[in-house]
Amino acid sequence: MSAKDSDMRDAKDLEGKTIALNALRGVGEVTVKAAMEAEGADPNSVKFTEIPFPDMPAALEKGRVDAIWAPEPFLTQVLGAGGHEVLPVYQSLGPLFPNGAYATTDEYLAKNEKVVEGFARAINKGLKYATDNPEEARKTITTFTKIPPDVVQKIRLPLWPAEIDREQLTDLIGYTQKYGVIEKTFPVEDMIWEGASKD
Repeated sequence: MSAKDSDMRDAKDLEGKTIALNALRGVGEVTVKAAMEAEGADPNSVKFTEIPFPDMPAALEKGRVDAIWAPEPFLTQVLGAGGHEVLPVYQSLGPLFPNGAYATTDEYLAKNEKVVEGFARAINKGLKYATDNPEEARKTITTFTKIPPDVVQKIRLPLWPAEIDREQLTDLIGYTQKYGVIEKTFPVEDMIWEGASKD
């Protein structure tokens, strides 16, 4: 996103600019670069700087950075102040592009398979419930964050697919190598455990 007085409107406008991320060499850097390239812009032309999400709107407003990559509620905060969505990162990469997952070690799984299975089953049930009941999901946000209720009503809710899109996850692994975060890729199957029922 860019500030209210910015004339940046698309990926090409980000070339040569400074973009704030919450962490360098993480999912933000990888997906922003991949999305820029997907939209025909040069991902190697940008400079990234690390700023915590809550500090990003002020950094943008004061001109410390040209653009920010931030989730809700900061996205709504910036748009509400007249800012612009310059590059819809995940939408540029594909429908339901993966943004996060839960992981464990082989060692823990070997010793605690029932615990992991129960956790995965509960998460999948929660994802389905949130998908089927978005307003109920919205209400829970105030129970574990400090986001004011009036802001919660305005923010964009994410999507909560329980299915893992192996092709897109493979793409993400490839982007991570391409942009220098990992040295070599690996089969997507190495990351997926099939033990939990989705019921």
